[in-house]
Amino acid sequence: GQSNYAWCGIHPVQASYWLFRAALFIHVATKDCVDDADSCAIDALYVVSSFGWAAAFIASTVSECAPLPNPKAFCASDVANLIAALTMVSAQSVAFKDGCA
Repeated sequence: GQSNYAWCGIHPVQASYWLFRAALFIHVATKDCVDDADSCAIDALYVVSSFGWAAAFIASTVSECAPLPNPKAFCASDVANLIAALTMVSAQSVAFKDGCA
């Protein structure tokens, strides 16, 4: 329906946001990874997570913008969402350890 067309427009914007975020964390990691192992780990996990979110939104776009739903694209989106969420939680765990020690 019409809501699919809305997602067809929103998901590519979200994917772009996460790709820019990945680039930002790659840039930050080039500084953090010189002398701070925990910050380096957080940055690396955020890079993986950001690419995961971007992949999820791109996969959703493939299905949302198609004339018919694409179950394989939705499956790919679900897997990418899981990877992104788990790596983001891992990054937060490292940050939590440092912030609450």
